[in-house]
Amino acid sequence: MDSTLQAVLSEVNDVARQQNWAEVTNVVDTLLHAPHPCSMLVVTSIAEVTSFQTWLAEVAPQEQVHVVSFDQLASDHLLFVRVPRVLAIFECGRLVEPAVVDLLTTLFFRRPPGSYAMVLVNAESISSPQDMESVERIAWGALVSGHKAQWERKNLNEQNVYLWSKDTPANWLIDRLRQHETALKAWLQTRVGQNELMQYQALYAIELALTEAHRTSQSAATPIVDPAQSLYQTRSKIRDLHNRLAHRLDGGAETTKRLLQTSLDSLRSKLLRELHPFLRDSLSQGNFDDEQLVGYLARRAERWQREAFEKLESYETEKREDAGTLFEDIDWTRINQLVTEENQLGTYPENFLRALVPARRPTSTFINIEMGRVGHYSTPLNDNPDGILENTILTAMGAGVLSAFGSLIGPVGAATGAAIGATGGMVAGRMLQQRRLRQNLSEYEQRGQQFIQTQLDEAHKRVGELVEENRTTARKQLKDEFEALEKILDQAYQRIRASASAPSYLERLQNCWQQVMDWDVS
Repeated sequence: MDSTLQAVLSEVNDVARQQNWAEVTNVVDTLLHAPHPCSMLVVTSIAEVTSFQTWLAEVAPQEQVHVVSFDQLASDHLLFVRVPRVLAIFECGRLVEPAVVDLLTTLFFRRPPGSYAMVLVNAESISSPQDMESVERIAWGALVSGHKAQWERKNLNEQNVYLWSKDTPANWLIDRLRQHETALKAWLQTRVGQNELMQYQALYAIELALTEAHRTSQSAATPIVDPAQSLYQTRSKIRDLHNRLAHRLDGGAETTKRLLQTSLDSLRSKLLRELHPFLRDSLSQGNFDDEQLVGYLARRAERWQREAFEKLESYETEKREDAGTLFEDIDWTRINQLVTEENQLGTYPENFLRALVPARRPTSTFINIEMGRVGHYSTPLNDNPDGILENTILTAMGAGVLSAFGSLIGPVGAATGAAIGATGGMVAGRMLQQRRLRQNLSEYEQRGQQFIQTQLDEAHKRVGELVEENRTTARKQLKDEFEALEKILDQAYQRIRASASAPSYLERLQNCWQQVMDWDVS
């Protein structure tokens, strides 16, 4: 290790020994003196990775590979910090669990660029270009670091995210997967920057020591409160919160789109399956008219709307408790004091939550079965007139941030139902003009099926567009709110550091951190 960084870590170790921080001394001693245990760490979220390990040994025989699970990584970070390269293995197309997203945010995305990569195995299971787009969109939202822009079919290889297959894929997919495999092989042969890795390791040790310093202060009989250090810790937590909320928003958008589009597919199947019996029975009774067909199709659209809401609400309920924990352990009172001192409007975290909920909630629509027309009702989202944080979290957050998307269901259902009703009435009118209704049943059924297919295809597409529009808007609003708060905290930190007298060991650690940040990695 570079002599400057060695001196810094020795200083950190000296502070840790004086304060009896055993974990810090173990980390520093290991970084300074222990040899690398392996050259690559493979972290996996799935049980079986033997096929990939075999391929890896063939294409990169120079790598000494050690495999751990994400659960093991969560309990012990040291091996992760020490190794030059890290590969994370995921199941292709499967949503990433929130706990794993948190590990990506707090560990992976802090490593030097190029020292880690993500691999989606079993890519041969991708069945269509639409399925491929869904896989890539999920990967872009969960596996790419930073506050990235909208996906727009960007090349995941440029972000060190790769698809891999153990079996032969469909013909249309062969060239695509071959490109990913070539790019992954190139990454495996690229040399990791040693200076960037050493800087990352030194910062990890210092930040661990600063965390211990904060705990020591909190647990002391007479706590030693260092305003600058406390604000530094808060600033780090706000940064992590931003990353986690952004990833939850992306994952929730994808899940919401899937749930809605799957339910639309079910509606399509039901309408196509039930159209013939309905027309046959209605015609046999001899009193078939426009309003009957409008009412029949409208009832199906309204039932779909209710079922879609129930599915989204069920998904949100499963994620509520987990989402609420994101806001814990942050001193919001102190943050809002600083916001007030800067003469800024609003309070936190309510400002973040408002960024995720449309300021003007659009009116949803429903089908008036009796009249065959579209009416209006208030969007069924819980209001929060008192600004209570807990209630806001339950209604605006969850892993899917569903309040940002719940208002889509009404308009889509209305548009589908109204269009089906209008055209259905036209078809029925033409039926009444025919002398041989029964003989023409097949012709009208064919036209009805064609119309249902067309309308449901359009609704399916529009759902995806609406969800993406809401996701993009919410992400930008969230980014703006975090940047505004981070600017306030940075200004306050510099001001407090310039005027406050911190305890000597905290000053020493902060000076170590600054030295490493200023160290020339080139």
